Amino acid sequence: MEKGKIPKSKKSIVGRSRNKINSRSSDTNNPIKKKRSAGQFIRTKVKENAETETNPLSITIDKFLHRIWGLQYAGLSSLAELIDLLKKQYSEARSKLAAIERLMSSKNQDERAIGSTQAANILPKIRLIADSDITQTTSNAYFIALFSCLDSFIGEFLTCLYSRNPILFRNLNSSKTILEIIEYDTIDDVKKGVLQEEIESLLRESYIKHFEKLGARFNISLVNFAHWPTFVECSQRRNLITHCDGVVNSQYLKGCIEQGCKWDQQPRVGDRLIIKPDYFLDSARIVMEVGLKLGQTLWRKALPAELKFADDHLIDCTFQALKRKTWPFAQILGEFANGLPDYSSEATKHIFLVNYAIALKYGGKPEKANSLINSIDWTAVIDDFKLAREVLIENYKRASEIMKRIGIEGQFVDEHAYHDWPLFLDFRKSKEFAKAYESIYGHSFIWKSQRIANTLKNEIKKEQRKLKKVSASLSTAKGKVVKTSTALP
Repeated sequence: MEKGKIPKSKKSIVGRSRNKINSRSSDTNNPIKKKRSAGQFIRTKVKENAETETNPLSITIDKFLHRIWGLQYAGLSSLAELIDLLKKQYSEARSKLAAIERLMSSKNQDERAIGSTQAANILPKIRLIADSDITQTTSNAYFIALFSCLDSFIGEFLTCLYSRNPILFRNLNSSKTILEIIEYDTIDDVKKGVLQEEIESLLRESYIKHFEKLGARFNISLVNFAHWPTFVECSQRRNLITHCDGVVNSQYLKGCIEQGCKWDQQPRVGDRLIIKPDYFLDSARIVMEVGLKLGQTLWRKALPAELKFADDHLIDCTFQALKRKTWPFAQILGEFANGLPDYSSEATKHIFLVNYAIALKYGGKPEKANSLINSIDWTAVIDDFKLAREVLIENYKRASEIMKRIGIEGQFVDEHAYHDWPLFLDFRKSKEFAKAYESIYGHSFIWKSQRIANTLKNEIKKEQRKLKKVSASLSTAKGKVVKTSTALP
């Protein structure tokens, strides 16, 4: 085979919406060969890739995850800015009060009168700010919003799930009367109405009941994961924040204790619980974990024919977490993926294992990563996975030899993977990698990285145009907020 030439029949997938760069070092005019999708490192047909990306279940899960990510960012950022603003206001208030105090201490009667008038005007405003507990109210609002997103996700996901498997409607019971049913135009409208009634009934109950009912309906356990008790505590605290101003009651304690919750120091009835930044961040991660696991579990149970699409989506979620270096979340996804009962292929199982080992290694758990790597027999696997093993245990000499044996493109590893897959995060910096890479592709890794950067310029410009529009809308929104805030006391 000519050096640097990719066989047309080869296909591999690395990251959603990422371009595959043509490996011909001589072709400088057309650097983009084909689109990639889904972070899977699995070769699939283009039609299948498109279905994975447009599957309403994967879209619903992604939208939920993005909303929680947004709440994390917005909550912590706005709280930090709010604290700075309050510090500034308090400083200004102290200066004004000092000036007023000087006026009121003046021997001049007119100045004392002016001081008294100013004090009468400013003291109520200062007391309002001081007594409003703005920072805790803001923290509470963002914390409650996490569960609003989860409720919305559960409803939307169940709607999508039932629409993709109409047989599920057979298990629904409805209290609708004949008169109510005949008011619908079609049988599909009746189904939608019954499902909506079921979802509304479900969401009115506690999350413990949520998961009990869903588990019974789909004949599967939904609470057998380590963080379930922590999630229950978060959800019970949400109820306290919403209805009791955070004051602990016996119902909160009973619900938490029954589900196995543990505290460093167990709260007592009458204590007031608050939402600190670290608790908020941990809660957001727990809610993300619960939503994703719930979606994946029900998807696999109710639609076994879509197992491959569920696998592809989970691989992509893990891949994106690895790319962002959010190691704790990547570890949660990796542990979940490696405990699944079924996979669409043996290769998928190995991909889950490798990505989990990456998350453990870089997430501060190298011993657990090594234990995971040593848990399977690598002799029978293809070279792509043997390469992954050697890279993970940092046997770079052996890894470079396997790289050369794989050549331009293996079944799952290709040139783009060397640039994009977090597996090669440290290996890319080694001399062994640099030499092997150049001997395979006929150009250096750095040179190719620069080429990839150049091809991304158009994407960057496109995103800049989007950001410009967003910035303009934000400026308009800010103007409205500022204008409205003038009406505050």
